[in-house]
Amino acid sequence: MTPNSPQVAGRIVALALFANNEINDAELFALHRAHVCDRLGLSRDHWHDVLDELHGAFLASRRRTRGPLTDLLPLQHWLSLIDDPTLQQQIAHLCVAVVSADGYIESGEARLLQRLLAAWRLAPDDREMLEALVYGLDFQIRPRDDLATGKV
Repeated sequence: MTPNSPQVAGRIVALALFANNEINDAELFALHRAHVCDRLGLSRDHWHDVLDELHGAFLASRRRTRGPLTDLLPLQHWLSLIDDPTLQQQIAHLCVAVVSADGYIESGEARLLQRLLAAWRLAPDDREMLEALVYGLDFQIRPRDDLATGKV
């Protein structure tokens, strides 16, 4: 797999669709409104290929275990292949559009967002957006630099 490729980016975003163990119309419509293919540089055919690939993995995982798909696929490897900060931001925003589309963040979706937070050094506003979805709006967010130096 090529670093920062549209295919890797598409896999991460597509995984957001399957993270709650189903795909609903609100999530698909959110990606359509967000122009996922244009933003990631994928043709519609390539986007559907990515969806078909992950759908197959999803169905196979359902037969083997009830664990979240985010734990069964090489998500960490995919995340490590995306090192362009602009592409990371685009992927994060598309994932947020998907997981928040139905108004509820399920555990698999929160787990995906946590993995994004752990893998990438996102801009503070983007970190806050993800952390609010994962931990709730009353979560106290402090910059990592303050935590490391002990400043409060």
